[in-house]
Amino acid sequence: MTKTDRRADGKAQGGKAPGNPLAAALRCLTRRAYTARELTDKLRERGFSAEESAAAVAQVLEWRYIDDEDYARRYCRLWRERRSLRRIQNEIRRRGVEEEIITAALAAEYPPGQEVANCRRAMLKKDRAAAGKTTAALYRQGYSERNIRRALSEHGEGCQN
Repeated sequence: MTKTDRRADGKAQGGKAPGNPLAAALRCLTRRAYTARELTDKLRERGFSAEESAAAVAQVLEWRYIDDEDYARRYCRLWRERRSLRRIQNEIRRRGVEEEIITAALAAEYPPGQEVANCRRAMLKKDRAAAGKTTAALYRQGYSERNIRRALSEHGEGCQN
């Protein structure tokens, strides 16, 4: 926001006083972690100029309150057992982290066999859901619980019902 975008009383044209961009950045960081680009975008949304936002982000970077490398590593560690490598990579990229930082974080935090393990876990989950549907269908057809369980265990699906 430029000085011409403010009224005589210092408030923004919309009626809200934007205040101090550094204070706004620190308030944002008390709620959750941000990348440098995310924080810059957040400050811009709140009505600060590009220069004010950049200066505030530069200060919190200097204080090491934000660190894109640490953000990428922690994000990868948090989601590696539930998301694919590509999805994590795209999510971190979308948040404005540089490609070499993303590559280093994934190399450090996403083990080589993790994708296969995630696929296996997803398949087991689908098999359990399919077993549940099959069990319900067999009950509706009048089969006894004992025979349904035996048939499913022989088929290798197992039933947790």
